[in-house]
Amino acid sequence: MALVKQFERKLSELWRDRIATVESLVKKRVGRKKNFDRARREKKIHELQELAEAILTKQRAKEELASLTAHKERRHHLRGRGWEERADNMRPWAKRLSGPVVYSFWRGKKCLYVGKGDKPSRLNGYAKSMYMKDADIVKARGIRGTSNLTWAECLSKHLYKPSHNKIKPAKAKWRKRCPVCRAKDEIKKELRSLFRLR
Repeated sequence: MALVKQFERKLSELWRDRIATVESLVKKRVGRKKNFDRARREKKIHELQELAEAILTKQRAKEELASLTAHKERRHHLRGRGWEERADNMRPWAKRLSGPVVYSFWRGKKCLYVGKGDKPSRLNGYAKSMYMKDADIVKARGIRGTSNLTWAECLSKHLYKPSHNKIKPAKAKWRKRCPVCRAKDEIKKELRSLFRLR
């Protein structure tokens, strides 16, 4: 609820900034007038997008991801000396997985990286990765169909906030789009339209 209130307050601030010039014609203002320029507008819109992302992630992301899940998240503790031994220990676990997967590497409670693969064998590509050394757990979630992979990966990034990759959903036309990113894009589009500048 606090995030929704923040969103409403920021939206009101954006409106107040936009009408400040009109108000200054009839009201005496104390201090210097703030210019409502493109940079100021974009900063405010970005703040609103970030708040919207936090609200939607909290409200919908877990539920949406659960609906795309074919089998529950499975985890494997990365053990062994050096990346080679750790990778060798991970392979039998990865072979037991099936279908498209979204995977993540963790160090304690901190997510380092989220990725996806049409097949679990994609995890073999990380045999010489820094994650074999830095992470202590790898998790994998089976996804219902490859068309849902991009969507599931993006929702996972919103939920886990990985430190090593940004939320940049793939733009494959035939794959479904993340509802959180879609809402963020709509907010930007609508606010730019409402607060158009010459």
